[in-house]
Parts: sequence; structure tokens; C-alpha cells
Amino acid sequence: MSNCAPDVVGVWETSTLASYFGYCAFSCQERMIKPNIATYRPVLNAFDSDPSEPLLVADGSDEELTRALQCGMQPVLFQEDLSNTYGVHCMDVETWKGIVVRSFEDLYEIITG
Repeated sequence: MSNCAPDVVGVWETSTLASYFGYCAFSCQERMIKPNIATYRPVLNAFDSDPSEPLLVADGSDEELTRALQCGMQPVLFQEDLSNTYGVHCMDVETWKGIVVRSFEDLYEIITG
């Protein structure tokens, strides 16, 4: 789930990165934004699995990690410097006790076990 404008969807669909994701939902299409817990339902409904199986990787800027955890998902903080794009203080980033990755290589290790 990404909070984004409609033009991002077109860019995403042509991105080589898109093929690595099992499902993507966009706020502009779902007509709701994070951290509304209802935003996670389309994602969970897209998988025919237990809610704990999908991995949600996020930067923690919209409290999406906490909300995903409340839905039973596996949230992972992709930690990077957000000071040039978001407010410096993000509650999920500052208080997160779950899994943290700092690179795509770290994320790959988690996914492949």
C-alpha cells in the first residue's frame, strides 16, 4: 500500500521493480490513505494466505508499521534518512522494536531466509 498520486501508478507499472512484488495497492485507487487500518484490507484480501505471511516493508513515516502489526502482518522497517522528504520525527521509526533493514541486500536475506 502506497500513499501516492495517480501518476505514480503509471510509473510503477513500467518499473522493473514492480515484478518483485506479489501485490501492490495504491491509495489513489483504493480511495483511502495510511495509517487508516482499512487500507490494509485490500492487500490482505489479495493473498490467499494467513495475514502473517505477507511482508510489509515501509519507511515508518505514516505509522504503517504499527497498523500492519495490528492487522497481523509482518512489518519490516526499511530504515533510511528521511530528513529531506518527511518530518524528522516519525513515531514508528523512533520506537520500532521489530525487524529493521538498511538495504535491499538485507531485505533479500530476510525474504530468502
